[in-house]
Amino acid sequence: MISDPFHPPRPLASPASDLLRLLERDAQSITAQFLAGIERALGPCPRLQLPAGTRLIEEGVEVKALFLVLRGRIALEQATADGDLQLHHSSTGSLVGLLSLFQQQEAFFTARATTEIEAVQISFAQLDQALVIDPSLGTALAALSSRALARRLRRADQLQVEKIQLNRSLEQERQRLAEALHQLEAARVELVEQARFATLGELAAGIAHDLNNPVTAMMRAVSFIGEDLERLLRSHPRGPVAGAALTAERERPPRSTSEERAVRRVLEGVLEDSALAQRLVRAGIEDPERARELARDPESLDLIESAAGLGTSLRNIEVAARRMCELVESLRAYSRPKGEPVADVDLHVGLEDTLRLMGHRLREVQIERHYGHLPRIRCHPGELGQLWTNLLSNALEALPVEGRIELTTDAPDAQHVRVCIQDNGRGIDPAILPRVFEPRFTTKAGSIRYGLGLGLAIARRIIDSHGGTIGLVSAPGRTRVTVTLPVNGPLADEEFTI
Repeated sequence: MISDPFHPPRPLASPASDLLRLLERDAQSITAQFLAGIERALGPCPRLQLPAGTRLIEEGVEVKALFLVLRGRIALEQATADGDLQLHHSSTGSLVGLLSLFQQQEAFFTARATTEIEAVQISFAQLDQALVIDPSLGTALAALSSRALARRLRRADQLQVEKIQLNRSLEQERQRLAEALHQLEAARVELVEQARFATLGELAAGIAHDLNNPVTAMMRAVSFIGEDLERLLRSHPRGPVAGAALTAERERPPRSTSEERAVRRVLEGVLEDSALAQRLVRAGIEDPERARELARDPESLDLIESAAGLGTSLRNIEVAARRMCELVESLRAYSRPKGEPVADVDLHVGLEDTLRLMGHRLREVQIERHYGHLPRIRCHPGELGQLWTNLLSNALEALPVEGRIELTTDAPDAQHVRVCIQDNGRGIDPAILPRVFEPRFTTKAGSIRYGLGLGLAIARRIIDSHGGTIGLVSAPGRTRVTVTLPVNGPLADEEFTI
């Protein structure tokens, strides 16, 4: 009700009921009035002086008398499997055992004195007689009972509130403990994976070292073989022509199948001989006039075809050797241990190293590069190698038969570089998308799986250690991971450039 300043509320009238008037008084005054009424009806009652620890009534034992406590404090306790549980203390009240006495039941609580007490013991028969002699005692008894009941109810409500608050605190502590355990497990997993990666790095470094010498020797041998073949051909009567064919095929970049098919169709139209046109294409002959000359000179064609075949073989060996050299260099860069000094690197070189190392898994995948102009950045190259491998492995696991991965790089501002890896896989279920950064989270059936078991949690740890950010958006047919790294990167005392 809203108060009216012009018509203030009337004060409550003094109650006419004896019970309500008694309830306005304090408990000690009501207790004294009740005891005085008992003694008027029955005569003086002996006062019991009882020490602390005295049990007035015991749980499970029949109550034959109630106690009117005049001084001191009483606790109401109940036995449990874990010991006695105190339910009431300050809310006990001055009447002890009244309810069990009236109902002729065993005591529900144990009433134990916590201090020295002064009390009066009143049996059921004595109480009944006093109420017959002086019915007004019923009002005082009701007032004492009401006060005790009200105090216990308030205490029960207070305990319920405390219980709810305690349960909330326990739940918060449980959640904090669960989070701490989760973080400990994540740390354990990361340490295990780092140990595995360190072992892999040592193995890769050993392989790179063992491969380097034979690859270098093979490159030198190819060069010597080419020179020796050219000298041998010069001694042949038609050596200059054969040498030119060998050199041309050795230095010519490889043609695609469609380019060879187009040249063959032109020569077939000139010579009207598909088999001869095929031989001329293999010999590197593209000019129709030159093709007509060789068609009329089978010996020269045989020599040129053989020389061109040797040139093609030498070129293939050189390409393979260079490829092995690139793989060796990639392994060296990739296997640097954690704790390596900060390097000033070309991000595209690191990406290409990773693509070369994963080439066996990318043969059936279309790789589209959209490289922008990037400044060199400061970073731990080995850690970024882990990062690119992890993200590319993640993309590969979800690709369809005609898989496609797009690599896009740019510089959003002068202080940062950005790398986006996008695939056309099945995407990630929105329900689990918030969990993909959790350690060891994987769904083999449809979304996420990491080739080295690192997980996006460790990927994010690597990015965080470089002061960068990672973002992920996904839909069916399109999942895009965006990594942004600062140009200045982490600071280190020792630096090197690769």
